[in-house]
Amino acid sequence: MRIRGGAPGGGGALSSNRVSQAVFFGFQFA
Repeated sequence: MRIRGGAPGGGGALSSNRVSQAVFFGFQFA
């Protein structure tokens, strides 16, 4: 559920898109 809240928040940071994706994937797999 944390990913859901982080997804919309990271949308504002297009520059950190890659970092955000990596974090989301890491949390999902973790």
